Amino acid sequence: MAKRALIYCRQSLTKAEEGGDKEDSLSLHFQERESRMDAKRNPPVQSAFGSWFESKMKDFGWNRTETATKLGVTKMTVGRWVNGRVPEASYIERIADVFLVDYDLVATKAGYRPPDFRVDPDSAEGQLVPIIRQIAWDDRSLKSAVLYMEGLAKAFPKKGHGDE
Repeated sequence: MAKRALIYCRQSLTKAEEGGDKEDSLSLHFQERESRMDAKRNPPVQSAFGSWFESKMKDFGWNRTETATKLGVTKMTVGRWVNGRVPEASYIERIADVFLVDYDLVATKAGYRPPDFRVDPDSAEGQLVPIIRQIAWDDRSLKSAVLYMEGLAKAFPKKGHGDE
């Protein structure tokens, strides 16, 4: 390895002498080499999305190949996401559908939304969020809230575009 580096330095020096600027060429060579060595010593840290994505795969009992098949991407793409790359925005909805989670959760985990996404305080969500944050949630309170909200949804259905 050291012998190869020495040969490369000699080649760089010879090329630099021909070009007349050997000091700049050697400096650039060593900066590039140090950058490559630093990247090997300090591999990229797994992003918050990567660890979340991997935990969802484990929750479903899927390996990278199975996850890739369900998402319609390559195994290598799944590997990139697990290892720190964030998926393009066009994949967020597909990931949310496959993992049966809310789109906004995936968008937030991937960094497309700020973690403390704000809602309009005058909207229904804006008025409910502060109340929801005051509740000590456990299985019983969550089940009660879900049942109550489902009842409200049936009693006061949202009107669609064609329902008027």
